[in-house]
Amino acid sequence: MLKTFSHILVLCALLSVVTVVVLVFYNRSSHFAGVLRSDTVGNVTRSVFKSVKEELDGLLDKQSQDLIAGKQAGQQAANTALEPCPDDPPDLIGPFSVEFGHTRTWNEVRKKISSPLQDGGRHKPTNCVSKHKVAIIIPYRNRHEHLKHLLFYLHPMLVRQQLDYGIYVINQDGEGVFNRAKLMNVGFAEAAKEYDYECFIFSDVDLVPMDDRASRAPRHLSVAIDKFDFKLPYSTIFGGVSSFSKQQFLTVNGYPNTYWGWGGEDDDMYKRIVFHGMSINRPDHMKGRYKMIKHQRDEHNEVNPKNPDKLSHTHETMDKDGDGGRYMPRDCLSQHKVAIIIPYRNRHEHLKHLLFYLHPMLVRQQLDYGIYVINQDGEGVFNRAKLMNVGFAEAAKEYDYECFIFSDVDLVPMDDRNLYRCFEGPRHLSVAIDKFNFKLPYSSYFGGVSALTKEQFLTINGFPNTYWGWGGEDDDIYQRIIFHGMSIFRPDHITGKYKMIQHQRDKHNEVNPKNSEKLTQTHLSMDKDGIKNLNYTVKEIAKDRLYTFINVDIHAP
Repeated sequence: MLKTFSHILVLCALLSVVTVVVLVFYNRSSHFAGVLRSDTVGNVTRSVFKSVKEELDGLLDKQSQDLIAGKQAGQQAANTALEPCPDDPPDLIGPFSVEFGHTRTWNEVRKKISSPLQDGGRHKPTNCVSKHKVAIIIPYRNRHEHLKHLLFYLHPMLVRQQLDYGIYVINQDGEGVFNRAKLMNVGFAEAAKEYDYECFIFSDVDLVPMDDRASRAPRHLSVAIDKFDFKLPYSTIFGGVSSFSKQQFLTVNGYPNTYWGWGGEDDDMYKRIVFHGMSINRPDHMKGRYKMIKHQRDEHNEVNPKNPDKLSHTHETMDKDGDGGRYMPRDCLSQHKVAIIIPYRNRHEHLKHLLFYLHPMLVRQQLDYGIYVINQDGEGVFNRAKLMNVGFAEAAKEYDYECFIFSDVDLVPMDDRNLYRCFEGPRHLSVAIDKFNFKLPYSSYFGGVSALTKEQFLTINGFPNTYWGWGGEDDDIYQRIIFHGMSIFRPDHITGKYKMIQHQRDKHNEVNPKNSEKLTQTHLSMDKDGIKNLNYTVKEIAKDRLYTFINVDIHAP
């Protein structure tokens, strides 16, 4: 209604100006000479424009009020139950023109497209609940003009598709060799921390869609690029723009991290998909049209002749090189987001045994979980408790875990009814270990495998950081729990059975006689010594299919 009124008002203004011009033209004739003088023309003109201005100002004020009212209505609507958005968005326009000739400033782009958006490139429909939570991941470096063009067309298209979406530009810092695939893995990890996205779109910054009807995954979206005469250059291409569900991305272990420079990573991804028995979906060649922004090859992104050689080893590397150690059920939504933290150093055989039994058990328990192996770098005195603090901190950065299981690498569960999830109080899981004849060695024992919610862990300030060498830290944790008024839960002695992998005492993890003395001071030290004063340096994070390996310097004495 406002738009119609605005058009009528502008038309009236134009007609008024035309009338004045006509009158001036005919002023040369004697008939109008005495009727219309120049000052009269000026007065009429000024009068007309004053009237128009007043009307326009009023209209703008009304539009502003309507926008405020609309936002308030949107906020009120957010508090009421909205209907799901329709399967076929009503505002799609199909093919649209894409041009790169016009040089736009960032201010122009923001003014044109930002009104329905939230900070951080986020949007969700205000009049319905979107059925699709989508993260758009753009690997990036030094492509300012390309990014402007892409966002100018992409945001309005995604809004018309009624998506609950966010756009993430993952910039590679520095001038080193570019790694597009690794940046996409980073984008997945960072976006997953921020919101419970179900779908991830990976998009090159120089490819702009030309049809808003192109939207199943794994799905290759950019099937008809102008550079290739709107045809697939070869049947197995998977480059440009593609989409995965969260589960599909984790199943293929994400993208490879080792393709530095240009070429090969998309073909590696195609093989990962096929090797895992999945089919690739594509839109037709009309809906899947894209226009490429012309550009020279980026500096430090030259063709890498080593990359093609890696493709012959994808079946060997794909379970090690990528985004590993994560699982979530495919046929239901898990109610438990669990991080398994394993403090570690030089226990390769033990880790193999543990993971061989642990992963299948966790899958049967239908957990949304990840396994984190926290390795103490160097040969300094071992500190198991501090490594568990590090594991908590690093896992919490990566995903919104609600439960944390802390497990020694040499303890293998023997019953999958021993649920690896959290309860209303801290839970001691390894209550019946073969080494102790399947009995608790003493009533306050809390060692081996334990579970705490995020809130419980933070309440007790995590584990102590000062127990270097073997012994004492588990008893300190037990005291922290009791001093904070919490009760400890345990499974029965049948369900809580564990088998210990026999081994010699580790080097640099000898019994420390000073640790037992610290237990008398737990009530004084627990609020100062723990997650609050944790300090460490991450030296390496590697994604294996079976676990996330985090190598850290914990500043051992």
